[in-house]
Amino acid sequence: MNAVDSTIKTYPFKRNTLSVSVMDSSAEGVNAWLTINYLLGYIQPSKKTVAVLDLGGGSTQVSYEMKNIETNEFDVRFMQVKNVFGHAYIMYTRSFLGNGILSARKQILLQSNQAFVDEYRTILSNDESNEHIYIISHPCIPEGKYAKWNFENKTFYVYSFSNGNTSAYNINCYELITSFVNSSIHLRFFEKKNINNHKIFAISHYYQLASLFGVPNSGVIAVGDYLKYAKIICPQLFENEIDLNKETFLNHSLLSILNKTQKANILSQNPFICLDLTYITVVLNKGFGLSMSKNLNVVEKINGYEASWALGLAINSLDYSENHSNSYYSLITISTVLLLGLKLFFDELFLVPYFV
Repeated sequence: MNAVDSTIKTYPFKRNTLSVSVMDSSAEGVNAWLTINYLLGYIQPSKKTVAVLDLGGGSTQVSYEMKNIETNEFDVRFMQVKNVFGHAYIMYTRSFLGNGILSARKQILLQSNQAFVDEYRTILSNDESNEHIYIISHPCIPEGKYAKWNFENKTFYVYSFSNGNTSAYNINCYELITSFVNSSIHLRFFEKKNINNHKIFAISHYYQLASLFGVPNSGVIAVGDYLKYAKIICPQLFENEIDLNKETFLNHSLLSILNKTQKANILSQNPFICLDLTYITVVLNKGFGLSMSKNLNVVEKINGYEASWALGLAINSLDYSENHSNSYYSLITISTVLLLGLKLFFDELFLVPYFV
């Protein structure tokens, strides 16, 4: 960070002590929310904002506006007041570290029964570091497929069960991932009451995986469609699951008809595709409480601008600078802060458990 700070100093940018710093995880979610709603033209009092889901590699964020302060239903630690262009927004935002697509994949692979996981430690030639090597037989890899994956100084060699024999696990891919999501203490205490009532925009890996199946930028996909795609690519992994072909929530207009060659190409490019798609459906449905029929607007860009936290951070920085230079504070903001402060005080008084 010192090197970046030194470089920034050479430019005539307006800066402060926080200009070069590590962004808080909750700020990432709020800034993504601000980006999306600003580009949609919803950052004004008369407009209803949308919820934003961001799926990164290491973490995932959920952010949405609360029209009413429901202090008895929500943990105040995940609420904040966002003052944008003179209007106060009551935000609920959560960041789930370890539930990003790559971190979750690693944990799901290592959740395998120990009888099927072998770990080797290879001493590198320079003797300066060790590399963990895992050889894993896993129910989320299609029969006859094999994958090598390097992540966080670990190397995973993952292959399917021999001859498609999943009886050794007594659990299939969907059940294994559901078990992982249900065991996540972060997700178990997520307040699921209001999220289904919001129109939702989903970015990052939500869009990237949907785009593999022909879903366009700003396209609409149902939560259950991700699992549908997994079933199309890896039907043998879900033989004991409910047949989703007849489910009404499926967005058939966006479902690509894939032939055998196309399926093989997708698997060769990403042998974990069915694991990842299944995880997305399970985390949205079981973790966040979204119904299988809930539609997501998956976006990469809006009006030509990247749908990420970057623009929101810039807007927030400019608005913060302007408001503070003018000593501007709105009455609603002060009142809201006082209400949230009182709620926090009583939560502490009665020792409400805190789960991050």
